[in-house]
Amino acid sequence: FGEPLTTGELLALGNPSGKMGAIIDQARQVLAIHTASAGCLADEN
Repeated sequence: FGEPLTTGELLALGNPSGKMGAIIDQARQVLAIHTASAGCLADEN
């Protein structure tokens, strides 16, 4: 992935215990993208 780091990822780099937060942030972003994509597909049909 060549995307810029999220705030959660930057925090995780300086704080290993914050890695779970970064993973959760990433999951939320992916979920939001999938939700938006599904909504667009539903609108087209």
